[in-house]
Amino acid sequence: MTRNHDVVSDCDFERCLVAATEPSPIDSYRSHAPALTAQWEELRDKHGKSGVDKFNNMLMCRAIVRTLDSMESQDMPELVKQEYVLNYVRILDRTEAAMDSDSQLSDDIVAKDLGLCTQRLFPAGYCVVEIRSSMARRSALLGGARQFLDFCNIDYLRFGGRGPFLSNHFHPEWTHLFSSEGRIHMFKVVATIMEWRPAFKALIGSAWFYDPAVVKISPHLDFVRNYPEQHGASFFRGPPDQSGNALMSSRRQRMCDRGEYHPRKYLMVWTRDSIVDWAHRESPA
Repeated sequence: MTRNHDVVSDCDFERCLVAATEPSPIDSYRSHAPALTAQWEELRDKHGKSGVDKFNNMLMCRAIVRTLDSMESQDMPELVKQEYVLNYVRILDRTEAAMDSDSQLSDDIVAKDLGLCTQRLFPAGYCVVEIRSSMARRSALLGGARQFLDFCNIDYLRFGGRGPFLSNHFHPEWTHLFSSEGRIHMFKVVATIMEWRPAFKALIGSAWFYDPAVVKISPHLDFVRNYPEQHGASFFRGPPDQSGNALMSSRRQRMCDRGEYHPRKYLMVWTRDSIVDWAHRESPA
């Protein structure tokens, strides 16, 4: 504890908590307020990466205490509250285990967990869910005339070309929940959020595993696209995927090497009305 105190004794946690709850300067959960990034840079210069990690652990713990105090008075659905609590227990357990060690947290985990602790992000099973003001419209141009018309029908006629939307992202510490059952649970949480906050127009997401070619190569992933598509989600051909995640499978890597598979992202759009109707059919009151 002394080591932690020495690292963060001069940190203004109240100012950083306020900064951590501010809207992103750009449309991404990875973006943070300047006051917070300045604190990280100062700690990195003085104490290295481990000093930044200690600060982040303490910042998240303080944010959890503050959030739990206010959550009881909110009209938040019980399912969403339960999801937050599950994540807070995970974060606190990890923090306790790393208390006197030089823990290393990836920037992605910090961005996602800090977003959960300050409720800038919603929890949904194995995912975190961010609020997006727009979606990638270049997908309208990447799938021919039919896709262009279908995309415009959703984006411009139904949405007026504007959000807000919800967008889901894997959390690295919850990947063991990624299954057909876990995916259905995630969708149910998202539907609950949309009923609670009806301004959200759709759940969107762009990923390599939405590519219909993936189902043919890796049939065990058929639930990823097939289930939402069967229940009302729309999919649009997107740009080539440069992340490398699609090639973590040796079979997909070999097929890519032979020119038989080229990883490509597809955009999923599941409108609010459709996903809420699905949730009511799936779990009638």
